[in-house]
Amino acid sequence: MSIQYQTDEQGNRVAVVIPLAEWEAIRERLAGERPVAAFGLTPEEARQTRARLEAFAPDWDAPEMDGYDRYDEARQDREAR
Repeated sequence: MSIQYQTDEQGNRVAVVIPLAEWEAIRERLAGERPVAAFGLTPEEARQTRARLEAFAPDWDAPEMDGYDRYDEARQDREAR
């Protein structure tokens, strides 16, 4: 996914720009989203889980992680050698 960030005058990220095709794919996936209860979580458990996962966002969004976007492809290429 090619993500671009828009920043304010202080350099803080304020918006995200992604290609339209990728946005449509995200919307399609979210349309089938299941309620929290379908995962066996209470709303409070879901909030706590989300808060814990958000702690990973800065690392996950780091440019060094872009290589993982092509992980399966790279692995298949390596296994084919």
